Amino acid sequence: MKSKKQIDYSPLSTLGSRLSVPTVYSAFLLESISRTITIVFKLIPFLIGVDEAGAKFVTQTLALGAGVGVTLAIVRKGRILFWTAIGLILIVRREFSLKEINDVGNSGNWIVESEEQKAD
Repeated sequence: MKSKKQIDYSPLSTLGSRLSVPTVYSAFLLESISRTITIVFKLIPFLIGVDEAGAKFVTQTLALGAGVGVTLAIVRKGRILFWTAIGLILIVRREFSLKEINDVGNSGNWIVESEEQKAD
């Protein structure tokens, strides 16, 4: 009969034998290819499925495991959604209209005065 320690650690030892330890080179390669995929497939809205497939392919090639790549791509999507929501909340709270946002972008003046400040 095996001791409790051998049973607890056996899944980790088999996992370590199949997957390689990520290096700075593999992280650089993964991000570089991810950025290239983002540029090439820019016309696909929100890169649905493309980012996940590309990250899966790269992490399998680097022997990091397909799940690592797909998880990384999903976390990236979550980050994009989070900051988009923050931006939309700020736009709504400041009560910007699309015309005001366009005027600010075209004028180059990024300091926006409120209506009360304009009246003074």
